[in-house]
Amino acid sequence: MKDMKVSLYRHRELAIEWREPASLKRSPNNPRQHSKDQIHKLRCSLREFGFTNPILVDDQGVVLCGHGRLEASIAEGIAKVPVIQISHLDEAQRRAYVIADNALAEKAGWSQELLRSELGGLIELGFDLELTGFDTVEIDSLLSFDDTGTDGGAAEDEEAVELPDEREPLSRLGDHWIIGRHHLLVADARDPESYAQRLPLITAPVSRIRKGKEIKLVISDSTGAERDETLVSLLREALAIREEVLSEPEMTIAENAASSGRCRKPMTRLFRLSWIAPEIVDAILAGEQLHAVTTRSLLTADLPLDWSDQKAALGF
Repeated sequence: MKDMKVSLYRHRELAIEWREPASLKRSPNNPRQHSKDQIHKLRCSLREFGFTNPILVDDQGVVLCGHGRLEASIAEGIAKVPVIQISHLDEAQRRAYVIADNALAEKAGWSQELLRSELGGLIELGFDLELTGFDTVEIDSLLSFDDTGTDGGAAEDEEAVELPDEREPLSRLGDHWIIGRHHLLVADARDPESYAQRLPLITAPVSRIRKGKEIKLVISDSTGAERDETLVSLLREALAIREEVLSEPEMTIAENAASSGRCRKPMTRLFRLSWIAPEIVDAILAGEQLHAVTTRSLLTADLPLDWSDQKAALGF
């Protein structure tokens, strides 16, 4: 009991100090490795949220926890960082805590449903989801599938359907029914051979609208009803980024982003978008783009460089 009281007392004495990053020493025995991509994400996080998690050091100023935050702060040119000096641990405890701090955090799981709901809410607020630490592919996966790993649009607990008494089926695979002006083919839509027959081809642009875990299928008109000012603003921003990058030819996009206080990935996507085919730009300005063409699709799609391929990819 006495040892517990001493330990709690020491915890109450913990205080935040502000020190220069250069005064802190990196631990040569730190088993945690940080990739360039992770450091970049930490830099973007520091710009957006500020320094909210102090770096932990021992009495000699050696970093116990927060090596990534230290590297990010140095790269950002931050003059002073928040530090908590840990003095109540012995050598063995310090070495164990460096591992435990990372390992214990990794043991936590995610509620996929709540996470999907929060990400959906951030989308509605117009927040850059990559600042949450997830990559675009991870975000799309989270928004597209439910906790069981299946398409979130699938019906839940479908009601059982009573089948009629066993009898000779009236319709068979390959049958082509003509119902007034309509045609019904009994076949597997996933099998290319199903389309070998000469049937009237009916096409309509289709898009998926995500909201939480629900996915709806929308068959829409061929063009947008009116000009989308959000898309126009996106194109304007992309062109501004291109002019900025081309005006500094000696700098890479990553260096340009760092000097202007922006994140590299969104800036790179906008720069690529600035080279979109003129016909697509004209269609957006005239409000004649397909409904599938949204700010999200333009920023996340891996558009080809060739203008003809771009138009084909976007349905033009």
